[in-house]
Amino acid sequence: MAKKIGLDFEDYEEWAHTADEKPIPCKAYRIPNTVYFHHGKEKFWDLKYSIVYTLYEMDKARAAKLEKDGEFKVISKSVVSDSEIKTALRDDYVYQYNFSGHGQPDGINTCKSNGVLAQRYTKYGINRLQLNCCYSALRGKLAPAFYTYNEWEWNVAKRGMVYGFSGGVSMLNVFDQLRATHGKNRKGMLE
Repeated sequence: MAKKIGLDFEDYEEWAHTADEKPIPCKAYRIPNTVYFHHGKEKFWDLKYSIVYTLYEMDKARAAKLEKDGEFKVISKSVVSDSEIKTALRDDYVYQYNFSGHGQPDGINTCKSNGVLAQRYTKYGINRLQLNCCYSALRGKLAPAFYTYNEWEWNVAKRGMVYGFSGGVSMLNVFDQLRATHGKNRKGMLE
């Protein structure tokens, strides 16, 4: 099951919430099944035809399909707070997290709040982290040998994917700024 949904098998003790040294045949384990779709606070000049808003609308359509298919628990919320973002990322059953809103080089949800810093929040590697905001894939401060882009990668399993933007994003440069990479989470260990 882990391979099917993109989780690292070595992390099963974390995502299955068990102390078993190896999976026991026929024993029931609960796997992460929650997908979050969050939209950050907006500035008064944010336009409904901006690329970030367009990406958010696409995410809402994806959320509706997942909810209709019934395979995942879907939580969609507009105007999220920093604490709501951190709570979602720390959810033991988070499978994917999607955020659309404002970003700065060191974090997301930076409009009208302090923002959520780019760092590791999950206990194990989640399947997908999509950050539709400026600078969310900006190269981090640590050596490139450890980070392809930045610290957000440590929230995602090695087989999972991180999506973001390397700089300020607009309708004119969206494809030039878009970045994708695999996660860097290793065996559920906090580095």
